[in-house]
Amino acid sequence: MRSLLPATLLLAAAVPAENLVSNGGFEQGLKGWEVSNPSGVLKAEADGKVRRSGKASAHLVKRGGARLLADGLVFALSKIPAGAKVSVSAQVRGKDMKNGWVKFSAYDEAGEQLLDAVAVNEANLRGTFDWTEVKKEFEIPAKAVRADLALWLYLDGEAWLDEVEVIPLGKGAPPPKKEPAKALDSGIRKWLDARAVKVRSLDEKAPLGDLAPLKEILKDARIVQLGENTHGDGACFEAKVRLVRFLHEEMGFEVLAFESGLFECESANGLLRKGDAAGAMDASIFGIWHTAPVRRLFRYLVDRAKVPKPLHLSGFDCRWSGEIAARFPDE
Repeated sequence: MRSLLPATLLLAAAVPAENLVSNGGFEQGLKGWEVSNPSGVLKAEADGKVRRSGKASAHLVKRGGARLLADGLVFALSKIPAGAKVSVSAQVRGKDMKNGWVKFSAYDEAGEQLLDAVAVNEANLRGTFDWTEVKKEFEIPAKAVRADLALWLYLDGEAWLDEVEVIPLGKGAPPPKKEPAKALDSGIRKWLDARAVKVRSLDEKAPLGDLAPLKEILKDARIVQLGENTHGDGACFEAKVRLVRFLHEEMGFEVLAFESGLFECESANGLLRKGDAAGAMDASIFGIWHTAPVRRLFRYLVDRAKVPKPLHLSGFDCRWSGEIAARFPDE
């Protein structure tokens, strides 16, 4: 006779994934969070009355004029899974918000941005709305050593932030297989060979001989516009930094104009003459251009500030774009 033994089913307790934001629920007030307030009008505090869950949320209020400066609350992540994916999410509540964004950035050991303030929300946060989740997955670059997550208010408004999470998801996607390059149509190749200026390098320090044909093309130009596919396009800006050097050193162009504040860019020339490249960039141009190639461009501007005919920084936007803007009423 066989005995029937009751089967034992062992259920492993699900272990919640680690949240890399140690105080994402603001149960410890704003501990671990940094208030960034370049406009001087932002107020940030823990709010025990309005919250998505738990005991508190973070409450941000920005009043005092439509200042297009990035004020906000930032959490720096010193522990990140380089080369792996993370899920970034947060709950946001708004009141009369004009322009708000939750953004995620990653940096290498030298402090250069590898993920350049990428938005977690698909559209800007504006108006009055109840608790809304913003969420996106990111692949952390293999060279990243730290990251930060922030809620930025670019214009006036009131916002609450709660349930902020950065959750590791495991290994990132394998790099896509490179498809073999297709041969150009013979007619297109002939047209390009006859008209294109062949660029041999994107390195701004490389010899400029390959750009020499531009001298004939631009010989009568007083203004050259340098476009971009999208703000922060790394390769495009590497090419533009080299073009700026060519236009200045080889063709005598003396003004570099950004779509940024008139007052801020003009004032930043004083910082460039003092050798402060990072300070000049942060104080003048919009944050969308705070990328590694543009930082190298501002270091070049510092070098050229010492020559008899320097490359002068200028702006052509009436909006406030940098930290120096707060000095405008006094000056």
